Amino acid sequence: MKASSLFNRIYIWAALLLVAVNLINKNYIANLPLDYALYIGLVGLSVAYGIFCKKYQVPRSYLSVLLSGVALMIINALVSPYAPPFLYGLLGGAITLMPFIFFVASYNFGMSDGEICQFVRGLVCIVLFYALFLYFDTLVLHTARSAQAASALSEGAILSSNLIRFGDFSSLCNQAVVFCLAEIYRTRKRELWYIVAFLAVTIVLTNQLKAIAGLGLVFTGYMLYLTRIPRWIKIGVITVAIAGLALVLSVSSIFTNKVDQIMESGMSETAYEEIARPALYYRSAEMAIDFFPLGTGQGTFGSVPVNLIDSQVYEDYELNSIWGLSIDDELNFRMDTHWASVLGEMGVLGLILYLWLFFYPARRMRHEVTSESGREARSLRFIVRMGVITLFVESLVLALPKSFSFIVIYAGLAALILKRYPAQSAERSQAA
Repeated sequence: MKASSLFNRIYIWAALLLVAVNLINKNYIANLPLDYALYIGLVGLSVAYGIFCKKYQVPRSYLSVLLSGVALMIINALVSPYAPPFLYGLLGGAITLMPFIFFVASYNFGMSDGEICQFVRGLVCIVLFYALFLYFDTLVLHTARSAQAASALSEGAILSSNLIRFGDFSSLCNQAVVFCLAEIYRTRKRELWYIVAFLAVTIVLTNQLKAIAGLGLVFTGYMLYLTRIPRWIKIGVITVAIAGLALVLSVSSIFTNKVDQIMESGMSETAYEEIARPALYYRSAEMAIDFFPLGTGQGTFGSVPVNLIDSQVYEDYELNSIWGLSIDDELNFRMDTHWASVLGEMGVLGLILYLWLFFYPARRMRHEVTSESGREARSLRFIVRMGVITLFVESLVLALPKSFSFIVIYAGLAALILKRYPAQSAERSQAA
């Protein structure tokens, strides 16, 4: 076995384990930071691989923007009146940069098409395992019924669990659907539609509206990008599907009750003064204006340090009085709005740099991915582009980009695909 192949295998299994561990509710594993340990191990593996092979590759433009973001964070730490103690500011900055550091680390591995397929199939298997466990928990264990927080979050859901990170899982199902649709297009294996149907039903039964919206987006992308039927038929099918979904929702008491709750609270004129999520977005815009173009600095708003030590930002912007945003509240929603946190802490300039890095793999797919088969390349583009777009839409209401389960996909898998070795090239290198 070649050394590079050994490193690749270790990376794949460690990354899959990271996804599996990250989906478990930490309250049931003594709150151990196993996911952080695995993440650090994977980054260390990349460094070891670079030293062993005496080379370390990373796109120069990506590295330049990443270093610019680091410089912005350092300046912020020096000039912001809200800058926390050094270690907490360092922690906040490190967590913000985790996905981009993981992209750099993963890009260093050169994997063949076959290895990337193994990785993708492993991710789908993990999602299927947790989906089956969710049904078992709902029907047999009933853990969500004994947990007030989980019951509140999954109100109206048919499937529920307190053993897994419920919100992350439902959205991760959409990523698995993307993988399966790409594989259906690439291999024409119609039996994969059974997996797609199973995952789609699971998403609907969790009653997570963000995930259901993401599922609709995934199927729309598949229809527009991976099917060859005439455009007017595509538009007609999508229109009928939207109308049918609207009809189903209109007669479903579960969905209508949830929508009524959102409209009565989140859409009211005083929502930004009373409801956590609208308030976080509204105040982040104020912070971006007040501290243009830098923001309030790392570890000051919507990130991990504000749950460890309080931040003066919440008092000055009258956020402490809103339920779920005080550090002493039983349920804490301070870290639920990812993009509000990025805008508030990093300002307008930092948000631009962050978005550039976030969408970099999707933008570079046309230039970097080459293959002997047009069908192969198109399926890979669909995985990266559709995955990132769906994640972005769903993360508007939840901090999914900070979750290791998604970092492994939109940063790790995307980097592997950009750096991949097509099948024939890999066979020639092994023969040599």
